[in-house]
Amino acid sequence: AYDQAGEGGTQKGGFGMVVIRGGDGKDDTAACELMRGWGQVTIDSASPVYIGAQEHTNNTAELTAVGEALYWLLEEDPDPHRSVLLRPDSEYAAGIATGTIRANENSTLARVVRDLYKALCVQRRGKVEWAHVKGHSHHTWNDVADEMATKGATSGEYGGSMPGHRWKHARADGDLWDMWHTNTVWATEAKLRVQ
Repeated sequence: AYDQAGEGGTQKGGFGMVVIRGGDGKDDTAACELMRGWGQVTIDSASPVYIGAQEHTNNTAELTAVGEALYWLLEEDPDPHRSVLLRPDSEYAAGIATGTIRANENSTLARVVRDLYKALCVQRRGKVEWAHVKGHSHHTWNDVADEMATKGATSGEYGGSMPGHRWKHARADGDLWDMWHTNTVWATEAKLRVQ
């Protein structure tokens, strides 16, 4: 999702994803949800979840969604040997990941997504397939991913909800909170000593 009209006219890109098991690869009505996540596109290169986006655009949001899905599959999936069917509603993002489309912009983000895809193919021993799902077509799981992306676009830089160790360091309720709280307590204690 991409929110051009956000507060004050600022551009905000958000990504969303949902992981399901047991579907038929088409309507997936019998599938069960394994996980869902969302967040704002990270353009701060110092962030622990930065993957190369330079700005908030529709393309960086779509590429980030694919990149984050690939990260989750590589690092967090409880069954890393199962076959995978990736179903983005962005043919552009799928083309960048597979190398059939060359990125004119966002080359770092495109390279990271391609590298993640290659690593997933190795991890799953080639059992990775793609199928495009038409956006805004009332496909149940794509609608969930769109809803998550909208949350991501409006959640703020530290308000995402992605499971896993990478995002724990960047979420306001994760390590970032612990670090902020520790620094605040230390600063308060130092201030008390000075007085």
